[in-house]
Amino acid sequence: MAALRAGYFELPRDCTLADLASALDIDKSTASRVLRRGQTRIVKWFLTTAASQSPENR
Repeated sequence: MAALRAGYFELPRDCTLADLASALDIDKSTASRVLRRGQTRIVKWFLTTAASQSPENR
């Protein structure tokens, strides 16, 4: 949620990964890993859900 609120996913970004890590008081590499893990979970959930639905319900 912090990344979303900070505008990390906006185009162009409103904050950098370094800004986000600093705001959360964590290392930049940790912030990157947490974001990547979260994005992976969301994509997998979305693809699994979309694949299980009929085209009319998408």
